[in-house]
Amino acid sequence: MKKNEEAKISIKEVWRDIIDYEDIAQVSSLGRIRTKDRMVRGKNNCKRKCKSRILVIRKRENDYNRIKLGTYIPTMLLHRVVAIAFLPNPKNKKDVNHKDGDKSNNTIENLEWVSRSENQKHAYRILKRKVSNVDKAGILSPCSEPIIVSYNNEIIDILGSKSEVFRKYKIAIPLITRYINGDYKRNTTVKDGYTFKKITKEEYYTINNKYEKR
Repeated sequence: MKKNEEAKISIKEVWRDIIDYEDIAQVSSLGRIRTKDRMVRGKNNCKRKCKSRILVIRKRENDYNRIKLGTYIPTMLLHRVVAIAFLPNPKNKKDVNHKDGDKSNNTIENLEWVSRSENQKHAYRILKRKVSNVDKAGILSPCSEPIIVSYNNEIIDILGSKSEVFRKYKIAIPLITRYINGDYKRNTTVKDGYTFKKITKEEYYTINNKYEKR
């Protein structure tokens, strides 16, 4: 690391304990993790001292950074650890969004608490991602039935089949079918404000092109 980079970190970096693991490690405002000086039990139940150190974050291409603090501690998503430690969440929103779309940029300036709907809108409108990544088993299949997915009456996704909706949103296929067929009571949504509509392939291509141009 260059000297100017070290100076930048030393001035701007703030460390806080990781919730539920206060005796083990801390997270920084720049998305780094360091362990604390502590005594641990080794072989033959003997205690030994572990010195504080910065953990190496293994980056995964197109995936979130994860951390592992110990053998019996669950793997954690780094961006959520940072958000929980530093970002207020008065509305108790469930998702943490990377503002610039870079999953490896876990500084507090790049993270924000969002609802699932806000997260989806950010992906399609700000990051200019396609409405869906439809594979050959989806829209290109002769038997495919494209589905419009809406949240609070606003289109957020278009998928090639009910199976794709299930894989992405974890909503059971029978529930999707019942809603599309009008078997659900009145206009009650299936899950957390989601609604579904079956469309033709021609409609799929028309709408999909509209979203890609945004």
